[in-house]
Amino acid sequence: MENTQRTILLNALPLNALPRQQLHLYIRPISMEEIRNYVQGQIVNYIRHQSTVNVLNEILGLNGLQPNSGIYQWRQNDRLIIVTLRNAVRGGEVSVTLDDLEAWLVEVLPH
Repeated sequence: MENTQRTILLNALPLNALPRQQLHLYIRPISMEEIRNYVQGQIVNYIRHQSTVNVLNEILGLNGLQPNSGIYQWRQNDRLIIVTLRNAVRGGEVSVTLDDLEAWLVEVLPH
């Protein structure tokens, strides 16, 4: 397994992406502004919503993040940042701002 630190941006925590064994998850809410403090190594985005990706590019001072509908698979040393809407919206495409989003830091720890 690769030991390179990656920061993974997701819109949900896909349990099926984790190894099927007993693990400890460290989960804590972070402010959207704090995200830049937790980004280390390669940034891999799995968020497909363009408006959310635009906000992340702005927060991180990037312009290279693109929407991605790929399937995430956990690797050792991955640091997960889950970015979700504060209030769920069903239906059409929504345009979001920083105030519409919340973030969670997730680290997968061995049992």
